[in-house]
Amino acid sequence: MIFIKLIFILVLFIILILAFYIHKVSEIAFQKAFYAKRKDREYEVNRLKDWGLWDEEYIDSLDIEDVQILSSDNLKLKGHLIENHKESNRYVILVHGYTAHYSLHMPFIKVFDDEGFNVLLVEERAHGASEGEFATYGYMESKDLNLWIDFLEERRKEELFIGLHGQSMGAASSVICGANNEKVKFVVEDCGYSSAKEQFKYEFSRTKFANFKLVYWLLDLKCNIRCGFKVEMADPKREVLKSSVPIFFVHGNMDKKVPCEMCVDMFECRKGHKDKILIVNGADHLQSYMKEPYKYKKMLHEFISEIE
Repeated sequence: MIFIKLIFILVLFIILILAFYIHKVSEIAFQKAFYAKRKDREYEVNRLKDWGLWDEEYIDSLDIEDVQILSSDNLKLKGHLIENHKESNRYVILVHGYTAHYSLHMPFIKVFDDEGFNVLLVEERAHGASEGEFATYGYMESKDLNLWIDFLEERRKEELFIGLHGQSMGAASSVICGANNEKVKFVVEDCGYSSAKEQFKYEFSRTKFANFKLVYWLLDLKCNIRCGFKVEMADPKREVLKSSVPIFFVHGNMDKKVPCEMCVDMFECRKGHKDKILIVNGADHLQSYMKEPYKYKKMLHEFISEIE
């Protein structure tokens, strides 16, 4: 009888240890997924300098207007507007990724300036000077982009030719927005993931922690309780399948953050006749433009020209 009690206590102890372990792993994953430390301007500018992409003379010459909108859940969201082509109705919104500072997107100001676009760089919720506590992997961010589009149209009092250029999480935000907003004429999807769940699964596969399904269930539960949305709501692939907006897919084949296969999968499942894809050899996450600036700009120009 005593032996049975000891076995029972031991089993119970093991179960409690495992439960505590799973809880800790899911909490670590949750904190990393939604509250990771954000990068600042200095960090991103130094990164661009290392990549040879920081043009200080050009950036200093720009007339940049700080703008702001209020999100649907009452967050003050910041943006930075460059209207070098005030006579034009062409606008592009540049959307950064998770933990990134908007300044990482600054090389693309000139890329689109040369194409005759006015440019709006946005600071996504819970990043930079924008309010918010956590990211939603494109779910709420896509709704914020709808409001930025409304802001631009109300400002100009006319119908605009609007494109979205997103990197990483910004790519997911842009795809989801573009698939559901007919005002968006094109999307550049640069190193984005096919779904938040698949991205978490990929990140988790590189660890030696416990079973993904169990940890994911807890992570999703915490996300729903603490953040008010479910991870499955951020699903760019699901959105592209129901959308006809032209998409230019870009990815590096050496991307260790978001697997290149996600990009190829979205492109192939779409079969959009106006879509294009550029896979850059040797490029890691966010580095496609650094590795192949001429090819990137050439294909972007062709992509936009075929839409108009």
